[in-house]
Amino acid sequence: ILKALAAECKDYSADWDCGETLVRDSYFQDYAQELAENCCDMSSVGQWPYRCIDWEQAAEELKMDYTCVDFDGVEYWIR
Repeated sequence: ILKALAAECKDYSADWDCGETLVRDSYFQDYAQELAENCCDMSSVGQWPYRCIDWEQAAEELKMDYTCVDFDGVEYWIR
């Protein structure tokens, strides 16, 4: 099963052999928020406008840059 997953992911990501990230669908919203916090100046994360961000919407929009793969009945996202 893992070899089939690796082959599928390699088709979607040129970086697979270098260590691409698979994000479980149920974790994707947290992943999107962590990505934003790591990439953007979120020093005021507890203040407006950061506390008003709809992270569910942000995660759904981020998924446009990812491809969904299935591993043993569980969906994962790969860039």
